[in-house]
This record gives sequence, C-alpha cells and structure tokens, in this order.
Amino acid sequence: MNSMKRFGLMLLALVFATAGVHAQDDELDSFDWEDVEEDFDNTDPYYAVAGGFTTTLHFGNFDDVSGMLAQVLPDEGDISSPMVMTGWEVVLALGFVENLRVGYSSMSGTDIHEGSVQITPAGSEPVTVDRRFQYSTDFQGPVVDYAVQLSNDFAVLPGLGLYFGSMQINASQSSGDRSFDGEFDFSADNLNNYRLLEASHISIGLSLDIEYIVTDFAMIRVNGGYMLNMTTGDWETDRIVSPVSDAPGFDTSGLTVQGGIFVGLFN
Repeated sequence: MNSMKRFGLMLLALVFATAGVHAQDDELDSFDWEDVEEDFDNTDPYYAVAGGFTTTLHFGNFDDVSGMLAQVLPDEGDISSPMVMTGWEVVLALGFVENLRVGYSSMSGTDIHEGSVQITPAGSEPVTVDRRFQYSTDFQGPVVDYAVQLSNDFAVLPGLGLYFGSMQINASQSSGDRSFDGEFDFSADNLNNYRLLEASHISIGLSLDIEYIVTDFAMIRVNGGYMLNMTTGDWETDRIVSPVSDAPGFDTSGLTVQGGIFVGLFN
C-alpha cells in the first residue's frame, strides 16, 4: 500500500511539472519584444514644483577688472577665472504645456584682494597703507526650459534665460588708526579713501541641464551653458547718479558650468 501511495504521489508530481512546463512554453510562444520597448518608452509627462541651491563657475573675461586691480594693488596679480557664484533657483512645470518648465534663477559671486602698499604723499615721508579691492557681479531673471525625458528619472533640458544684474567695484585705503569725527571731514587731506563703482547689465543665458530625480522629492542637476552680455549701463560712483566717463566695457559673457540640488515634487 505504501508503495502504491508513493507511486501515486510521483505520478501527480510528474503531471503538475509537465503542465507547468507546457504553460511556460505557451507564454514564451506569445512573448513579444515590442511590448518591452513600448513599456520602456512610456514615460510620464514631466512635472516639477521645486526649489534648490546652485553653484556656478563663470569663465568670464576679467582683463578690464584686472587692470583696475593693478592700480590699487600693483603686485596682486589678476582677477581669477572662473569666478565661483552661489545662488538659488525655483522651477515650475504643471503640464499645461507638456514638458515645458518656467523658473527664476539668481546667482552672485565676489573676488576680494587685500594687501599693503607704500606711498609717498605730497610733502610727506613714505607711509605704508592697507588697501582692499573687491569685484562682484550677479545675474537674476526668468528662465524657460523644455524637458526631453530619457526615462522617468533622467531628463535633458535645453533652456533660455533673460538675466538682469549689476557689477560693483569697491576699493578702499586705510592708514591705520582713525578718528570717528574725522570720517565725515571731507575737506581733510588724509590717507583714508573709499570708492564704489556700479553698473547694471543685461545678459542672455543659454543652458543645457542634465537632471536626475533621486526620489519623488529630490533632484540633482549638472549644467553647461553660455552667458551672452547684451548691454552694460553707465558706471556710477559712490552711489551718486553721475556717469563715469571712459569706463571699459566689462563684458560679462563667458562659459558657465553649474551643479545644483533641488527639493520639491517631481514625477
């Protein structure tokens, strides 16, 4: 009897195994690679509501600024390129126009040089003074991108931005200890001086973003682009509305490389 039971169990196992193999053969016969390709191409429309922090390297031409630096600190060298710029950006894509994204971007950078210089005032002995030179610039304005999705996680976005900004040059000289009362004695012939020059500019930014959605709430970006200077306004000095004549061009054009981390909602 036991041998009959064992034989029956073995027979049932063989039947089920044969049925399973037959069923798998039917599935293999009906398998179509085109179904897989359709699923791979079936990405969701781009969606994003987010904000983040960016770091940008601006490979601009700083020759004109370096010429002014040489007047203040002759032995300091040139303004370094690229300039490191930090900033932020907000992006919005709600699907009203599929894969179109709008946003607002802001970035700024500063280059500072300090040193001591020996000068000889008229009718005086040589004296050592401390000098400081600072150049800063910023870009801010609306941006428009179009998302080309490689998958639900990866997207490539060519973009265009219109940036408004300003440039500032600060130069100061101090002879050491100073009297508070003497700070507002404009008639005094002393060794303490300060200059502030400012000018506005308008630029167009061309960019190509490569973005990876880490989770539904976080995204990382790398970006390459070019900032094209369109116009530079008149230079004004010491916050007085009076143009400075014979100012160099100070072109803000140059290549840019950017990285960013964003948080929000993504598809």
